Amino acid sequence: LWGPDGRFLVATSPDRFEAIDPYTWAGAAGRDVRGLEAAAFHPSGRLFLTADRAGRVQEWDTTAWGSEPDRGVGLPPARTFEWGVGPALAL
Repeated sequence: LWGPDGRFLVATSPDRFEAIDPYTWAGAAGRDVRGLEAAAFHPSGRLFLTADRAGRVQEWDTTAWGSEPDRGVGLPPARTFEWGVGPALAL
């Protein structure tokens, strides 16, 4: 996924996403998300959303990506929403 503001390029797998700075190829953020089904940027590029098989939608604040020394491994999502009706397959 290419961020709408051009700051990040994000690759996803079933259990993780990795964000990089497309100009330096440096890692910007990496998070474990079990059962990742869908991911999308907010049009502003300031938020990144993930959805999983359990029906959880997580909102990640991209303004800190690339600035923390541990790549944000310990940072929780900004918000978590429980879908409540099964897997969230699209955002």
